[in-house]
Amino acid sequence: MRHGHPGSTPYAVTITHKNANPSLPVTFKIDTQNYTITQPVTADPLIPTPGIPGYVYDSATRLPASQGTLNATTGHYDLPSMPAMGISVNYRYKVDVNATFNYTVRHQDASGNPLAAGITAAPKRAEQQINAAPKNITGYTFDHFVITAGDTPNPSAYILGLSTPGFTVTSNPTTDGMFIGYMPNQDVIITYVYNADAGSNLIKRYYDRVENTLLASEIEQLAPSAAISASIPALGTTTGDKLYGYTWVSGSSAVDMNPAGLVTVNTSNGNVTGNMPTLPPSSPTRVDWKLDHDASKWKNVNFAVSTVYNNGTLVSPASHEILVSDTSAAGDAAAYTFNKLKALNYVPNTTPNRYYQFDGWFEDDACTIPVNPTRFWHTTDSTLSHFMLSSVRTLMSGSISTLQPEATVQYQLRQLFMFHMITHGIR
Repeated sequence: MRHGHPGSTPYAVTITHKNANPSLPVTFKIDTQNYTITQPVTADPLIPTPGIPGYVYDSATRLPASQGTLNATTGHYDLPSMPAMGISVNYRYKVDVNATFNYTVRHQDASGNPLAAGITAAPKRAEQQINAAPKNITGYTFDHFVITAGDTPNPSAYILGLSTPGFTVTSNPTTDGMFIGYMPNQDVIITYVYNADAGSNLIKRYYDRVENTLLASEIEQLAPSAAISASIPALGTTTGDKLYGYTWVSGSSAVDMNPAGLVTVNTSNGNVTGNMPTLPPSSPTRVDWKLDHDASKWKNVNFAVSTVYNNGTLVSPASHEILVSDTSAAGDAAAYTFNKLKALNYVPNTTPNRYYQFDGWFEDDACTIPVNPTRFWHTTDSTLSHFMLSSVRTLMSGSISTLQPEATVQYQLRQLFMFHMITHGIR
């Protein structure tokens, strides 16, 4: 009797990786390979390596449902013997609520000089709606905007961009300047460019001298040769409230100007006097104040490992100054939140010990109070809050330490149960 052999006809196995949002569909990858009858087939989601930035595994399905076994929890698919038919495995990924990307909007003149404060490194999750619009800046007219980062996708790394279909809803770069879209899984920078209406604008800008970041700006229209008399705006004014936490320090703070010699500086208080140029200079007429931190409104935040749990390490922890509130409306608006600390990269990365994993942030040593991302601190706080890494029930704990009259960020790591370790081949 002659025995038959499995055929050599190939049958396709298609592995699809998409996001879980039906209103903003994205295909990260489609992988099709041919198998002959009786060949084994396995498939897994794109985690943890290489992974999709800003996303985590959500669910999986296969067709036909009768073929192979699918672990819904891990997404692992196993088919011991390929049948004489095509197979498809479909993976879905949801947005990782713990992963954010920086969204920045800038407003500047044609030479790249900042004209007004915009949005600086605001943390946004993938698929979160973002929008931008030009500002009404005295003495300037909006010309156009450009997307200087975040527009181009990188499919090989599963990176989306604003040019990915569906991620830009409205984009009018040269008409009204309106932009509406969805955050991709990479940083985005939108730059608005303005042209000067005339040559007699005095641009007044106020900077954090330590970080060299723009805090606020004003534009005063003055006639050629007109007298200049300006001082640092006081709290209680629109611009002054934006300067909360900053002050003029004689011998440290400074004034930069264009053209050179435009004004004379009173080094005791930062007041300036002078005259506008008779003819417009080749670049904008400006005075920049480089201000120092008001020591009464800044405290240090430190990151250290908890004395209760010690199942991981912090990667390059450093002490940073953070702005705190004096309980005034301006102080509450300007004080650094935990979201701000993350956007500034003040929160260090963590490295868990073997069999542990990171799962979130808490304020107490017992890891029972989740960190409120909009939480900020006051000058009257004797000690600032403690943060710790969180957990899930299936994992056992770990955490990070205490502070001075400052803030210490703590974390908790959870140890995997033996079942979890065995399923990964560790005994």
